[in-house]
Amino acid sequence: MEVSNEIRARIISAADELWAQEQAAGGDRLPTVDAVRKAARANMNDVSAVMKDWRRMQTQVVAKVAVEIPERVREAAMRSAETAWQAAQEVAGEQLTAAQQQWDQERADAESMRKELADAYDAAQADAEGLRAQLEQMQSAAEQAVAEHAEVVRRMEDERRQIEGRATKAEQEAQHQRSIADRLEGEQKQLRESLDAETERRARAEQITEGLRADVTRMQTQVDQAKQDQTDLREQLVAANERAVRAEQRVENLTAQIEQMQAATDRAEQQHQDVVGRMEGEQKQLRERLDTVNDRAARAEQQVADLTAELSRERERLDALLRQDKDKPQPRRGGPKKESDA
Repeated sequence: MEVSNEIRARIISAADELWAQEQAAGGDRLPTVDAVRKAARANMNDVSAVMKDWRRMQTQVVAKVAVEIPERVREAAMRSAETAWQAAQEVAGEQLTAAQQQWDQERADAESMRKELADAYDAAQADAEGLRAQLEQMQSAAEQAVAEHAEVVRRMEDERRQIEGRATKAEQEAQHQRSIADRLEGEQKQLRESLDAETERRARAEQITEGLRADVTRMQTQVDQAKQDQTDLREQLVAANERAVRAEQRVENLTAQIEQMQAATDRAEQQHQDVVGRMEGEQKQLRERLDTVNDRAARAEQQVADLTAELSRERERLDALLRQDKDKPQPRRGGPKKESDA
């Protein structure tokens, strides 16, 4: 297989560069095929073919240097032909030795290249084994993916069957709900009749409540009147107290007059006693009237409290009736029709 000029030039350039680096480091080992392959980034077959030619060229250069005519041969040729012939034989022997050395070097190079090719083949074989292991892993992953896909398909099929079962149950539940709706419609009619009766009872209860409210208003008016009477009595008591004060002042004046007029002492004393007795009687009457008013106000307040308690009980009973009405199911509008209506 022919190697393209571009690849050949790249391989030779890589080999020259590696050989120059080896010589610069003071070494004399030619670059290996694997090192050139990695540097030139070419395949093993192309590098192997080009490196044979490259090493042959390197050997020819060495041989050409080795066969140059030495200076003593030229001197011997100038002195005499015999001496030149003898020198030529010596040179021929040296050339033969150099050729033998070149042959040995080429054979060593060939053996080295064979070994390099074997090592490179082993490395390529190892790379191939790694790729084969990766391929086996990928194949195993693919098989696992296929198994997982089959498992997903199986689960989806199970879910589909479950959904179909739930759909069947939902249809049965819908039929059951329709039968319940028909039964509830009958119960709703009965509840509507009960609600009408309860509405009538509630209207009567409201009438009773209005009557109780009127009684409470009337009793409240009586209580207000009693409070007003109590206020008036208190004002009368204050006026009586004022009159008593004025009477006491008059008594003091009379006492002063009695002191001045000893002759009128008995009469003034009698008048004083009469006035005091009259005032005490008036005060006693006022206290009795005040007690009576207080009793009437207390009874009125008790009546108001009793009426308020009764009104509260009526309101609680009414609220209980209203809550019962709210707790009862309301009539459904636009519900499913009965089969008889359909």
